[in-house]
Amino acid sequence: MSAPAPAPRAQGKRAPGPSNWRMFHLFSDFARDSIATLHAMRERYGDVVRWPMPHDTVHVVYHPDGVKHLLQDNYRNYIKGPAYLAMKPFIGEGLLLAEGDNWLRLRRLTQPPFHRHNLSRFVDTMVHFASTTFDRWEEVNRQGGTLDAEKEMMELTLVIVGATLLSAHLSDSASHIGHSVSDMLEVIERRVNSVLPVPLAIPTPNNRRFLRAKKTLDAVVAEVLERKHRLGPEKENDMLSMLMQVRDQDTGEGMSDSLLHDSVMTMIIAGHETSANTLAWAWYRLSRHPDVEQRVFEELEQVLGGRPPTLEDMPKLKYLQRVLEEILRLYPAAWMLARRALEEDVISGFHIPKGSLIYFSPYMVHRHPDFWPDPERFDPDRFLPENQEGRTRFSYFPFGGGPRQCIGYQFAMMEIMLILAVGLQRFRPRLAEDHQVGIRLVITMRPLNGVKLRLEPRVRAQAA
Repeated sequence: MSAPAPAPRAQGKRAPGPSNWRMFHLFSDFARDSIATLHAMRERYGDVVRWPMPHDTVHVVYHPDGVKHLLQDNYRNYIKGPAYLAMKPFIGEGLLLAEGDNWLRLRRLTQPPFHRHNLSRFVDTMVHFASTTFDRWEEVNRQGGTLDAEKEMMELTLVIVGATLLSAHLSDSASHIGHSVSDMLEVIERRVNSVLPVPLAIPTPNNRRFLRAKKTLDAVVAEVLERKHRLGPEKENDMLSMLMQVRDQDTGEGMSDSLLHDSVMTMIIAGHETSANTLAWAWYRLSRHPDVEQRVFEELEQVLGGRPPTLEDMPKLKYLQRVLEEILRLYPAAWMLARRALEEDVISGFHIPKGSLIYFSPYMVHRHPDFWPDPERFDPDRFLPENQEGRTRFSYFPFGGGPRQCIGYQFAMMEIMLILAVGLQRFRPRLAEDHQVGIRLVITMRPLNGVKLRLEPRVRAQAA
């Protein structure tokens, strides 16, 4: 990849923002309520804000055109920010963290298993495990109990990741692995927000928690890879088997065991955490909007008539697709992204110094009032074709964008739609009485307090 061409400083002016004496107040405000602080800064200073920080030059970009510049137009000038680097001790040098030529090579190696024709083989597995989960929900419902949709979806998506990506049966250990992932993300979040993070070699409680989580997942990955080598990758029909067989088009080399380990770790983290969060938010919103939920059910009846969904059904479930897009608008799993400038640049007319740290938030851009009228309102019909005309491409980017768009987004969309299609044919979700759901920011955007549901059995028209 060629080196980025720096933009002349004369083309840009200094971005507006709080004065240096506000530095520590701002840091405290952000730690206490990140979302409110981000909103306040945009309303006061505009779409590019310079934030005073003690150890960095920091800018926050709110406008889709600035996001497009970062992710597409001049993406070679920007590398991943500190939250990603804090994940490196955990997930290594996988696709998520690779840069430059290493990233390009790894992307080429990793891309084939994620082609749509390869993903189609996983539909039956996803539907099977979703059905098994909802069978258990029916039993809980018969006993008058409630369910935490966040916990349930974490376990379901992890089991699906195990089966489709690794041919591994993780049902018995899903809860334990899920806790390890949560521990890892929470510790990383604290390290990112700490002015002076304690080195991992020092045995603080948080560091011990982090290393326990890493040990748990390292053992899972080592067991999976050992079994693959013993059986031979051609014996199983999953993504890891495909990755083990791909070869670089220039050198003919495959992935080393170290790179396979890091790729598997990345798939476990990214392949279930983000999908589970999106599903939890979907159950929450549908429980609060029975009119939307009823429209989804009517579409499912029309398209499926009570049978399990197939890949061919996905394009026909247009309203369910719009519901999911609106969930991802309001609750993008990766709610905040960061890049560091390799050379100076200009974004939206403002000078970006070399080495500057740039933050940009899908959560904030998805609520920009210039592109999303009444942005807090839940309205899937925003995504009707006629309502999207003229909308800027990067006003909506739940899976990132540009050359580094999430490689697994089609897998995630297929998985989430299939799970909702199976579940909503069987239940009407209702939020448990007096249960309050908030937002919890831990690298990803999770429901605070979980999503406690009571379920109303679906009475189908032909059975009435």
